[in-house]
Amino acid sequence: MSRRAWMIAAALGAALAGCQGDTCRATYLGNYTGEVSAAGGCGTIAAATSAPGDLSLFVSLASKEGVTLAAELDLGSSPTPGALTSASVMSWQAVASANSDCEYSAGDQSVPNGNFMLTLTEVPSTAGGAAHGTLQLQQWVQAPPGTDCGPGDVEQVNVDF
Repeated sequence: MSRRAWMIAAALGAALAGCQGDTCRATYLGNYTGEVSAAGGCGTIAAATSAPGDLSLFVSLASKEGVTLAAELDLGSSPTPGALTSASVMSWQAVASANSDCEYSAGDQSVPNGNFMLTLTEVPSTAGGAAHGTLQLQQWVQAPPGTDCGPGDVEQVNVDF
């Protein structure tokens, strides 16, 4: 996992501490296919790691089988419900893994970038609150030499939070 992905995961641990009572579901379509759900929610608005004064949507999900997703999308200083894409957000990162050395990554600093479509249906009025909506990610497969991650180069992850 990249240094930035570790920073996002650490920030998510703190950001999600107060998030309770919601359900989160991620559906993976690609080399890994399956669904991961978790009680307790997985979308939180918190201070952005990329820009002082901005707020980010943090999405975090992990299954007991080892399937993970960690994402940060910088929403600016005053996020509101609505639709955003990777073309309209300056800073974003999403990293997923599925029981192997295979990592699926996308973001403004990733090569290739991948993309996302985010629909926020509910945004909390303060940092630390739960956000709700859907996130569709297209991530590129990243693997060490000699690792077989399957026939495709991209992983589609659809998250309801």
